[in-house]
Amino acid sequence: AGIWFWRKRDGFVPHPGVEASGYRLHLLALVIAGVVIVAAVVNTIDEMDSLLESQARDFRELDRVSREMQ
Repeated sequence: AGIWFWRKRDGFVPHPGVEASGYRLHLLALVIAGVVIVAAVVNTIDEMDSLLESQARDFRELDRVSREMQ
């Protein structure tokens, strides 16, 4: 943003590559943030899945024990 304010005030026009690289960096940052968020969500879902699996295992074990006691 600093470059743009400076350019507007002084009438200085930077090389087109300067602005393009700025946009590219911004886009790269957004992509990286997206990937990180997706990875976090997938990781959370995976953890929830394994937690539910272990709970189901415990429940089956409990069910079997209670049947044996009857």
